[in-house]
Amino acid sequence: MARLRFILVTYPAQGHINPTLQFANRLTSAVHGGADVTFAIPLNAYRLMTANGSESDPNKTIETSNGSVITFAPFSIDGYDSVTVDDRRRYLSEMKRCGTRAVRDLVVSGRNDGLPYSFLVYTLLLPWAGVAADSVGLPSAMLWIQPATVFALYYRYFYGCGDLIREVFERGDCCRFLKTTIVGLSLEFSRRDFPSFMDHEGTYHMVMESFEEQFEMIESRKEKRIILVNSFDELEGEALRAVSGVNLIGIGLLIPSAYFDEKDCRGDDKVFRGDLFERSKDDYIEWLNSKNERNVVYVSFGKSLASGVPVVAFPIWSDQGTNAKLIEDAWKTGARVNPNENGIVESDEIKRCLELVMGENENGAENRRNAMKWKDLTRKATKKDGSSDKNLKSFVAEMVCGTTICNDSINAL
Repeated sequence: MARLRFILVTYPAQGHINPTLQFANRLTSAVHGGADVTFAIPLNAYRLMTANGSESDPNKTIETSNGSVITFAPFSIDGYDSVTVDDRRRYLSEMKRCGTRAVRDLVVSGRNDGLPYSFLVYTLLLPWAGVAADSVGLPSAMLWIQPATVFALYYRYFYGCGDLIREVFERGDCCRFLKTTIVGLSLEFSRRDFPSFMDHEGTYHMVMESFEEQFEMIESRKEKRIILVNSFDELEGEALRAVSGVNLIGIGLLIPSAYFDEKDCRGDDKVFRGDLFERSKDDYIEWLNSKNERNVVYVSFGKSLASGVPVVAFPIWSDQGTNAKLIEDAWKTGARVNPNENGIVESDEIKRCLELVMGENENGAENRRNAMKWKDLTRKATKKDGSSDKNLKSFVAEMVCGTTICNDSINAL
């Protein structure tokens, strides 16, 4: 059987690049004997990665322990090959035009060289990548890097609950805590729990144009409407089944195994990272370890669920409000700050939340117990024969290969 070859296309943002790189690692591990992955990313983002130590050679390949090979294919965006983006709307438009051409060229070049690609996976906000794959006869699927609950909310915004959600935002601050139910989800949502891009008055509402295009493409596909989700069955079982007709497959969490347990960390994990910002050279871990237990407030940007750490959620934008809702009400691993009437989070409020999650009280104890529970479940889901491991292998076998030979090779792992 020919060696499997994949193209991964990611949106050029820090929170998109690293989950996609981790997905590349998991994907190659799901194929017996290894696979080839070409990682397509805009040149301006790739230059930031090289400048900050993620990669030093644009032609460099990464070889994994099972013989897989990952290469980078940065593509030029006319007028935006420098590291600065001054006009977001024009940048998105040019990325679509140039990225579409780059995907087509990769596919055609592979076929001409006798090394055809098997499948393309792209992250959210890049529906054009799926369209480009369709145009050259290459099957594709989207990788949703946010929680399944967020996917369900966006889907219902465009199909079925849009007027209701818009009304929630239009009511203003006087009704900001009024609860709303959404089809398929048992949680009740207030205005602050929805993704901020849904707010028509928000600074980044233009991003909704890309989301709308994304979901229109999903809805237009009558079969094989499959979305790979950065979540797992035990964490969001209800949300993964919330949208009828769309198969949400939990294959996460897409973070290095070192976050679960340093002893469990594969060497490959340390390679799969992409930094758009300068990496800290300070050995803060050593400093943190020198402090007494529950004596330090660590300002973190994610990964807390898999690390077994209780959280004070301080959401600002995008999906962070929904994540805070899940942390406080669904997973029960932390507390969410409440801004005052002027939108300011005061010191007393932060103190209240810290005492809730770190104090010697029942709430603090429950948050810490739940944090450790989810850490353990996350580790089990991503390990061999865990739910996410099985889901990804089944996806590769059924969607990419579709043959008994391939199924046998997948199951041999």
